[in-house]
Amino acid sequence: MIKPMKTHDEKNQGRPLDQRSWSVMPGRWIGDKRLSHNDIKVLATLGLHTNGAGVCWPTQLTMQNITGLGERAVGAAIERLERHGYIRRLKGEYWPGQKSKWLTNRYQVLWRGDEPIPAWEQVKDARAMNLGFDPEDDIAELAEIAPKHAEKIAEQRNAGHNDRELEGVAAMFNRALGKYGAFADLSLAVSDAPLFLASLAGADAWSEMVKRMQEYVLKRGSVPARLSQLA
Repeated sequence: MIKPMKTHDEKNQGRPLDQRSWSVMPGRWIGDKRLSHNDIKVLATLGLHTNGAGVCWPTQLTMQNITGLGERAVGAAIERLERHGYIRRLKGEYWPGQKSKWLTNRYQVLWRGDEPIPAWEQVKDARAMNLGFDPEDDIAELAEIAPKHAEKIAEQRNAGHNDRELEGVAAMFNRALGKYGAFADLSLAVSDAPLFLASLAGADAWSEMVKRMQEYVLKRGSVPARLSQLA
């Protein structure tokens, strides 16, 4: 999976633009016989999302999608990487002022193994590489820079669509992305589905999605990372 970064202009619109297709990893993993193939895949996945301070927070589902591993295998790899000093698990209490109500796992990739716990500014800087992880946090941030857009998203999340319908739209988004060799986090696509459905104005969802995605790729030179970008 390729992750989005934000330019200055796109940040003001609450949308990602460029996509990251490379991973940053500690070079010391090379030749470390303690690491399994799964460990290296998970470490590389974390490296897709990390900033210069090593901070990242890809979801469990994102890591499963990228690596092709199951939940237990990803969890076991995280445990081994932490035990061998390649990552540090960061908790919400390290960062006062966090907007999200969820104390979700964040990670710090350790380049040398002796890095200090990152400052709040370094954690906040990592959002550019982890856009879209927490919908509640996204809304809080958007409310500051684009209140009307944030209000529209919040309203559409309560539009009354059933779970099956939203999951179908999310699967459709991944099917459309598959034509370009990419895929999305399904949980995020489900959260974006109401906004996309509201934008259709009676048009067929599949044909409209394909059309909008083609237009997006031609204009941006990259595929959308979030379904909300086609709304």
